[in-house]
Amino acid sequence: MINTLAAFFSILNVGTEVPVSFEKEKWISVQENTLLIKNQSIPRNRHRRGVVELQNFSKATSDGAMSMELLTEYDCKKGTFRLINHRGFSKINLEGELVYDWRGFDPRAFVGIPAATPARNVFELVCGYKRKAVD
Repeated sequence: MINTLAAFFSILNVGTEVPVSFEKEKWISVQENTLLIKNQSIPRNRHRRGVVELQNFSKATSDGAMSMELLTEYDCKKGTFRLINHRGFSKINLEGELVYDWRGFDPRAFVGIPAATPARNVFELVCGYKRKAVD
């Protein structure tokens, strides 16, 4: 698992120092330009898929972030996901100053994906099928 994540980080250049360049053609829109995922080949670990997500906000978070880059892992077999890493930026599309960088913390536990959420849309896109929601 560690080797898979290391390969994943290196392919996607996640964990590199700022600045991040936003090139729209390298992203797939999942929800009206507020949530996009990186359009790159992502190594698979059996039934798990890792993806880099970009989330833009209509107003700044309490710590001043207008956009976030998230590294998320989806378990296609169990219909769950977990956050591996995320960074916040002061402007939309991962631009501006780095507000925070949560790299290197232990990945959170896998949790269920509620229906009618952006995470459900990403799950269906990266896993390639719809799954009944467990609410």
